[in-house]
Amino acid sequence: MEQQQTLVIGDIHGQLRELEEMIAMVPDGTKIISCGDLVDRGPSSKEVVDFCIDNNVQVCLGNHEAMVIDAARNIPMIWDSHWFDNGGKEVYDTYETEEEFLRHVEFFKSLPVYINTGHKIGEREVIASHTYILDMVDPDVPDGLASISQGMKWPLLW
Repeated sequence: MEQQQTLVIGDIHGQLRELEEMIAMVPDGTKIISCGDLVDRGPSSKEVVDFCIDNNVQVCLGNHEAMVIDAARNIPMIWDSHWFDNGGKEVYDTYETEEEFLRHVEFFKSLPVYINTGHKIGEREVIASHTYILDMVDPDVPDGLASISQGMKWPLLW
């Protein structure tokens, strides 16, 4: 049985045109995984998020989505957030309503910190995250996924 091809994309950062061009080049039926950082820096962050939602792109949490979640905890003071210092102000200003923004925040909150790609290297399953690809049974990864399941997400976001 032939294994489904997978495209793993990192750090889209609001570049919708480039994302669409890249996806247009891959064969139909290819699984698409984004390793986070959908937003900030590029001109179309909001549209990139909608594209991923509408096209069932599997997305794992990146540090920029984590900053959005953190900033959204105090919307009256959002201008004083770490996210605003990292491109968030320009993105926030593109939202027409707070409800539209909060819908994306809820999407970000639903994202896993890693995704099993469905591929193996030998007998080892390959896991994609924002910061690197983990080997689930690699003895060189201290505590591996056990530490992630206990809430220690930092190494997979930053």
